[in-house]
Amino acid sequence: MIVSEIRQWRIWPCSAEAAADPAEVLRAARSGEGKGAGFAGEETLQVHDLLRQCVAISPQAFENGRAEDCGWVGDSDWVYRAEFAPPPGEGPHFLHCRGLDTVCDLFLNGRHIGSSRSMYLPFRAAVTGLLEGVNELLIYFHRHDKMLAHYERSMPEEWRGNVPPEAMLMRMHDYGHRPADRHGFKPIGIFDRVTIETAEHAELSHTDIEVTLNAAHDRAAVAVTLTGSAYDDARKTARVTITDPGGKALADGEIDIAGGAGEWEAALTFRIDNPMLWWPQNYGGQPLYRLRAVLMADGAAVGEATRPFGIRSLRKTGNMVFECNGVPIRFWGADIAPVWGPSNTFRPDYVFPLIERIELLGINAVRVWGPSQPYPDEFYDRFDQLGILLWQDFPTGGSQLPDSEEYRALLCEEAARMVRRLKHHPCIYLWCGGNENIYMCELRGESETHGFQILTHDFRDVCAALDPQRYYHASCPYGGRYTNDPLVGDSHGSRALRAYCPGEQYGAFFSENIRVYPPQYKSFYRWLGDDIWEDGYVDTKPFGCLKAMPAAWQRLVGNNGEEKFGPIWDYYAATNVRELIYKYTAAAGQDLYQMYARSRRGSPAHKSHEGQFCRGQVIWKLNDPWPNFYCALVDYYLEPSLPYYAARRAVRPLWIDFEVADHIYLWGVNDTRTAVSGTLELTLYNLEREEIVRTASLPAALHPGTSRILLDLDSYGFLHWFTLLHARLLDERGEAVAVTNQYLTKENMMPFHAARVQMAREGDELVVTTDQFARCVELSAGEDGCAFGWVFEDNYFDLFPFETKRIPIRKRGEGGCIRAQAQYSPHIATLSL
Repeated sequence: MIVSEIRQWRIWPCSAEAAADPAEVLRAARSGEGKGAGFAGEETLQVHDLLRQCVAISPQAFENGRAEDCGWVGDSDWVYRAEFAPPPGEGPHFLHCRGLDTVCDLFLNGRHIGSSRSMYLPFRAAVTGLLEGVNELLIYFHRHDKMLAHYERSMPEEWRGNVPPEAMLMRMHDYGHRPADRHGFKPIGIFDRVTIETAEHAELSHTDIEVTLNAAHDRAAVAVTLTGSAYDDARKTARVTITDPGGKALADGEIDIAGGAGEWEAALTFRIDNPMLWWPQNYGGQPLYRLRAVLMADGAAVGEATRPFGIRSLRKTGNMVFECNGVPIRFWGADIAPVWGPSNTFRPDYVFPLIERIELLGINAVRVWGPSQPYPDEFYDRFDQLGILLWQDFPTGGSQLPDSEEYRALLCEEAARMVRRLKHHPCIYLWCGGNENIYMCELRGESETHGFQILTHDFRDVCAALDPQRYYHASCPYGGRYTNDPLVGDSHGSRALRAYCPGEQYGAFFSENIRVYPPQYKSFYRWLGDDIWEDGYVDTKPFGCLKAMPAAWQRLVGNNGEEKFGPIWDYYAATNVRELIYKYTAAAGQDLYQMYARSRRGSPAHKSHEGQFCRGQVIWKLNDPWPNFYCALVDYYLEPSLPYYAARRAVRPLWIDFEVADHIYLWGVNDTRTAVSGTLELTLYNLEREEIVRTASLPAALHPGTSRILLDLDSYGFLHWFTLLHARLLDERGEAVAVTNQYLTKENMMPFHAARVQMAREGDELVVTTDQFARCVELSAGEDGCAFGWVFEDNYFDLFPFETKRIPIRKRGEGGCIRAQAQYSPHIATLSL
């Protein structure tokens, strides 16, 4: 296959009717070419990307999300035009567009060659015989609001009031952008490569891998199916090679492809004895085998494909109970929203730093929210390598679905393409029909159920045919007496839509759970500027005040955020913007930690002997597509938040934690396959007097895959409110493998002192100590603490004067110094680098 990319484009705005005849669309495109300014680009980008490069819209629209000057972009259709030379070779030739957002008509040398209506499906058309010496490609994109209005007018009567027009427009739904302009910021245009492909003799269209592992996990069968097309009578063969994780050739085979021109399929199966097994993070390693398939015609290679794959068995065995290679797995993670809101163009410079922060977070599960962006294979490759399990939604969400035969076929085609393209990735543990489709209808009291057959039957049939070994989940959430029943299937936390859920404290599996909070100060100021604070603002909430926040915060808080805050009433009233940000983020971090903690324990104390009922906690959400005020562990500027580090402390695979209720219990959890034994050290510290009041040491052990109460503090009798609890689990070598601390009362009942933190540097580590208990030590960089790009292995941590904390610097950013400051203390320690 010879691939020639089309890269040099001009774009201009235009206008045509939504359902216009292609000839009318082409006339509109031609008439608009000479009007106004055209915008040239040297690479394939969406309209807003190209306009920003040309400074036709302000770069600040991407920086702070204020898209007031972008409204005019959504007033027009947009035309892309490119000229290209004829491709090499005799053909056949194909035009291949891998990413079009969204409804568009395509014209080659003035001839209409097709239309595209889903950004999740590529457009590929045979163009042999249509090419000339110099070729013109026009792609006419119909603006989104025009298409939505068209769908609203033309939809069947029974859909009205039930199926929103947005469900008929098969494109990504951005999450969280709140622009001031009337249209909003809706990306439009080409977001992936456009190529002319020349197939010589034959082509390899798809490489399918099906791995089956026996019950003893010592033998794997790797079934490979190749499909493609042949264009002449040349002798065709396919050669398949498998290399082991070390790169050594392990198996190979060659097969003749019978017949002449037409569609072809070839299959062969390999046996691998004593395979190296792929495991989720914390349960083992992630060895990846690699398959290479080469298509040959008369002995010459004409097509090639490579696929990494892992050998593992992952199956659902009970109520959201999953086993990998026979070992029960529990899931601690977060949901990923569209990775970058301004465009659907995949940006490695943004995506992979975000994944680095996901790796540091220490979670072993991510839910890919739908309808999100269509991510390329390299996105999934990275999660394969890290051992982070992916729950993959199909791109539907939040509503009833258009259920005509045409739309059912289109949605199934989207799902089938996703399954065929991604099924070789071992990180994917389930397919899901979509986000909150059924749940939203129940909450809104809708009696109609258009399109649910697609979720419960059509998609299930697609998965059963193409990937029968993976579990298919009809929607998110799904199962039980009602869709969001915490006790059966998965559920979304009650704060999501102010709905009480009985049994929520120890639900079976949370695929979303939420607390809302702002980003850290530097990101918030970068977004809002001087609007971050309101003159005369007082941090109180009198009767009748729903949102006790500064005015700008009230305008920008997302999705009932005031009802999704953490326990802000447990914190001291703020007197300035930094204190208010701390109050909201610390309260959210406290609640998120406790969400994870309950799930990690798995059952309440009085049922601890019954084992772990909870199988997973996946919180909403990892990231912000735009700068906004909506619960991102990592904000739009890639800065980790205080709740990020609270979550990181909650998901460590070997974990101890105090549960302070009617009794005080110290729990131990071992979510690994390795037993741990050693010594448990307990310290009681009086905050008011700043002194240790009691210590204890006792043996402790945690078996693999267990959660249990290690001790209670009943024998200690009453404890003063000012007592802080601290515990360490030391392994047999005396090294701390788990650490925790806890308060006995609300934070605003505690007498914190003005701690002086000290820092030193040893290599790429910070060595941090304190003279008094330091509440929530924040590490920052730069002279004013507002430098971007720094990532520390821990941050926003409590520190006792008897501790020495060593913190690796994971990523260096701007500025030449590091600052450390405890909450409630005016003292700032600085360290020049």
